[in-house]
Amino acid sequence: MERFLGTRIAVIIITIVSCMLVFGGVSYAAGVFDKEVTATANIKASTPGITFYTDSSCTIEISTLDFGQVASGESVTIHPYLKNTGNKNLTGIVVSSNLDATIGSISVAGLGATPQNTGYIIPITLHTVESTSDINSPIIITFSGSY
Repeated sequence: MERFLGTRIAVIIITIVSCMLVFGGVSYAAGVFDKEVTATANIKASTPGITFYTDSSCTIEISTLDFGQVASGESVTIHPYLKNTGNKNLTGIVVSSNLDATIGSISVAGLGATPQNTGYIIPITLHTVESTSDINSPIIITFSGSY
């Protein structure tokens, strides 16, 4: 009887420890893939005459974008406005970013020729990859074009 009781206790202990290891590992893995990062970006133009705004009337100028909390593997799109404040039509707008590809990427839609003194919306999307990395410094998004 003592031997049976000792074996039974050993089996219970092994079962409890196994469950702790298995469910603890699952919980850890779920935490890795549910990671969120807070993302902000400095937005700038290397070509004179490109200015960014928060409103469609182009009266509130901005230099920083806030993507908020972005979950790993998700995308967030924000909609600032770009205005050509130069004295000529602007063409060939190119966008670059310092965001490490192991963390994510930036994409901008709808960039075409911009007549002078017109403002239009530019959707800027931050795509994150499933990563455990944090965004350690502000993202810098640079717009350049030609007249």
